Amino acid sequence: MLIELRILAISTTDMSPSGRSVPRSLAANLVRTVLAIYLSLALLLTIGQLVLEYDNEKHRLTKEIESVAKTFNPIISKALWNVDEEQTQASLHGVLGINYDVLNAQLLDTEGRVLYDFYSDAHKNPRFTDWPVIRQLTAWFLEEYRFEYDLYYASDFTAEHKIGELVLQSNSNVVFNRAAHTFLITIISAIFKTTLLAMIFLLDYALHGRAPTEADHQRHAEPSPKRQRRGAARRFPPRASAAQR
Repeated sequence: MLIELRILAISTTDMSPSGRSVPRSLAANLVRTVLAIYLSLALLLTIGQLVLEYDNEKHRLTKEIESVAKTFNPIISKALWNVDEEQTQASLHGVLGINYDVLNAQLLDTEGRVLYDFYSDAHKNPRFTDWPVIRQLTAWFLEEYRFEYDLYYASDFTAEHKIGELVLQSNSNVVFNRAAHTFLITIISAIFKTTLLAMIFLLDYALHGRAPTEADHQRHAEPSPKRQRRGAARRFPPRASAAQR
């Protein structure tokens, strides 16, 4: 691409019959077009990469919450069946304490009534939500995540049956906080690569796509000695010798 730009930059200046140069901006237009296309593609790819990273982080959050629920499910079920309020509350606080990304833990009965409702006061490395402007923007696109798990209990004397429901909640701010480092590295890398490539294009155009100087005008205007000899040969063809006559 750089070689093509050099060739175009050299060949985009013609000479008029009067010997003056007629500069063309084809090379400059080509540089601008290539940079515009590259910037557009880089922006689309960067946005796509950020979206994929967000989805991956959301999937990891879902897996972690499912693992926490699977761990505490039998403990909470047993405490609820035994009507052990202290153990039930301690288990719900344990859910919030073992994973700070769980913002709310609720325990419902079989009819959907709330028995316990606890919120997490811990904030794990908030990066985006600490900024007022970012907090307002994320509030518009805030997405709540709700995970529901049925609680069952069975013993030697009773068959397994549903005794309640565990509800864990999180939101999209948690995902943004988890992916903050990756987002920052991705954006900085895209800016650096785009700036570097733009500087290379502009520097190459400045060195090889410059407008012709006065020396270039004179060199094109003055015919070379070889061309002068060819012109003289055309004007004065060689005479035939006496023998040929």
